[in-house]
Amino acid sequence: METDEIPFRWRDGRGLAMQGAGRIYRPDNDLAPRPLIYVAGYEAEATAAEQFTKHGWVVVTPATPEEGAVWPGPNPLCRGLGMDAALLRVARRLSYVDDARVAITGGSAGGYMTLMTAAATFPLAGAFPAVPPVNLPYEVSCWDYDRSTISSLRPDGTTTAMAFAGNADTDKLLDELLAQYGGAADPRMLAASPLAHLNRITCRVAVWFTTADVLVPYPQVGGPFTDRVIAGAPAMYPVDPAVVCQGAAAEAVRLRLLDLLDDGEVEVRVLDIPAGTPPMVDVNAEPEVVLAPPDHERRWLVMILDEGAPDPDIGHFRYSVRVAVDGLMAECFERPVEPGQLTAAKLEQLADRYQGADWIGLGSGVVDSAELEEERTDVLRGLRTYCSRSRDHEERFRKLYSTLSAERQVFDHLFA
Repeated sequence: METDEIPFRWRDGRGLAMQGAGRIYRPDNDLAPRPLIYVAGYEAEATAAEQFTKHGWVVVTPATPEEGAVWPGPNPLCRGLGMDAALLRVARRLSYVDDARVAITGGSAGGYMTLMTAAATFPLAGAFPAVPPVNLPYEVSCWDYDRSTISSLRPDGTTTAMAFAGNADTDKLLDELLAQYGGAADPRMLAASPLAHLNRITCRVAVWFTTADVLVPYPQVGGPFTDRVIAGAPAMYPVDPAVVCQGAAAEAVRLRLLDLLDDGEVEVRVLDIPAGTPPMVDVNAEPEVVLAPPDHERRWLVMILDEGAPDPDIGHFRYSVRVAVDGLMAECFERPVEPGQLTAAKLEQLADRYQGADWIGLGSGVVDSAELEEERTDVLRGLRTYCSRSRDHEERFRKLYSTLSAERQVFDHLFA
């Protein structure tokens, strides 16, 4: 495995230009175009990247920022989309990357960034997030409720400091999220949520959640187990949207992934934990049980690990288990980008990006000519990759383009 660094320029939530670095891992002495796995959010461990390179895939991942180098903090949930979107733009232009075979993966806040980056880029072979937050108004409402009520709900003999000690990291993330996007009722908080951009995630998606998760509480997913999870949550850490938020943000807080996805595009599968699976003790250790994802036909596969009621002592997982998605990635790389991946909503977004508009809804678009040129280059790269797949792809682009409003018909030169 060969390694390298890749510099890139990005803009933070304040609009300030920043310099970042990414890590590249690729098969030894191989510069032929290869599939790309972009590991979003958190920097991938070298051992994990090496497993991908054994399949013949290139891996790119953001390097962990130095403490204090990113506002309001380095966590992918709080730092905004700019870093990952900018690095992926650069990675897709590498000469040894096959631009038609690009996939994104990540876990927790990296899973969140997987979905947000999938909404931002085009085309994409697939997205594979693990335990991703999908509704930020709900997340911050849960955390804020915990912080404001934990004093009165703590067990007898437990000090407030003791009760909240396990949530110290969550407490910091809450403050950083509020600094970046405002409160749960602020439109920017919902705009920064994957739920607000499902119509822009047009690739195949395989995602998994667990019922016991208190960091990414299950009710934001919806579907099976929702009522059981709400009823089984400890009093100190309620996960019922009706309990954690009764104010102006209540409507946004109640939004759920499975309610918003088209039934014809999603398959929901429950994964049972095998008897004898040991509990999760070290989150950094390789899980002892690896589950294979089920066969599926629809574009979205939502897998739910039934680990029982939420438990504030476990973080994401009660058991030492993970879902292996390498096989699904390989399947996506073997399939061409389907014509249906370009939709009216996706083409509108590409036209907005090409003009430097604020497509995400955070109140700021491209701010200088260099950034606009980078955005335009990336948009054209994506459209050319898509149209080059087949005559059907090109005809679909032409048909959808003809339906755009006049101000969005900015790709006439592609027909020359």
